[in-house]
Amino acid sequence: MKAKIVKVERKGGKYLVVHLDKTLDFKPGNTIDVVVGNDRRTFSIASKRGEPLLFATIDSSPFKKHLEEGKEVEVEGPFEDEFVIKEAKDHVFVAKGIGITPVRPMVFDLISRGMTPSLFYETDHVIFDDMNDMMIKRMPTTEDVKSHGDAFFYVSGTPSDTKEITSVLVKAGVKPGRFVVEPFSGYE
Repeated sequence: MKAKIVKVERKGGKYLVVHLDKTLDFKPGNTIDVVVGNDRRTFSIASKRGEPLLFATIDSSPFKKHLEEGKEVEVEGPFEDEFVIKEAKDHVFVAKGIGITPVRPMVFDLISRGMTPSLFYETDHVIFDDMNDMMIKRMPTTEDVKSHGDAFFYVSGTPSDTKEITSVLVKAGVKPGRFVVEPFSGYE
């Protein structure tokens, strides 16, 4: 589908939050491909359900410099991988930097269903202001992880960040199958 970029917000000097003029039916955690000319990039959908499409990225490549207000882009998707909401009574999200992008719609979806997910988020700049009051602004300790018992954990960030966070989960006794990891390649 064709979509127009209606707004590009610069956050903290390096993050770009891109707002499109179209909505899309998707599951929180899904991705889209954005095509400009012959170049294509995959982005996590950061929109809440029913909200016009929104994604965030780091301003670090020639492709991203083409993401300008008024520009028309091709959007393909949504696409789904393992990073979607799982069946659990307790949900804990752990994100660093740009890793907050797929987490935003997931957290708001759980809240809309009457759940209270936990969010640990470490960054040099908060990307989504509407999440500021709900986040614990640090990485979880082993004690934090243990306090969530049988929770399902969602880990999102750069490959080195997700490896570090996964190590904390495993040391705290979280078993495989009780967490999912979304490493953002190309952002280190």
